[in-house]
Amino acid sequence: MLNLQRMILAGVLVSSSQISFALTDTASITATFNSTIESGTCKAVLHDDADNLVDTLDFGNMYISEFNSNKPTKNFSIALNDCLAVTKVTIAPSSSSLCTNGDGQEDAFANTNGDAKGIAVELWSGEPDAGTKFICSQSSGQSFSVTDDTTILPMSIRMIPTETTLQAGSFDTTLTLIVTYP
Repeated sequence: MLNLQRMILAGVLVSSSQISFALTDTASITATFNSTIESGTCKAVLHDDADNLVDTLDFGNMYISEFNSNKPTKNFSIALNDCLAVTKVTIAPSSSSLCTNGDGQEDAFANTNGDAKGIAVELWSGEPDAGTKFICSQSSGQSFSVTDDTTILPMSIRMIPTETTLQAGSFDTTLTLIVTYP
């Protein structure tokens, strides 16, 4: 019986010392927090003038005579969706864009994949002549305010003659626009 009492007493002493240890005050706690701070981003997509999601803007068939009286224009928009912590974006042509003289300053984008000659395309924010033209040879681009979760940037492209003699054929160029979040 005495051994049983000693075991119970030993068990109570062990239990009470564990309880006592668990209730001891802690003077400080050290914690480490890790995070990567990133600028916000948006999802950028193209819409044609009928608001369809596209990746190609197609002028369709055109005649050389159309370039004598006007410069064919196609409106589209860049939609910036799901913008997180973004108040401004800069859009600029990629340095891989092939430039050609439009107004004498390598401001137009050349026909890179087709066989038509003497024709290039201008890229504008807004309407041609009323908006601001992107200069192909300048990688600084244009800045735009982002005011909402979704911001629509009206844009247009305009085909222009770059020479007095035009040669019929296909016109195909790829413009890569770089979107940065300053």
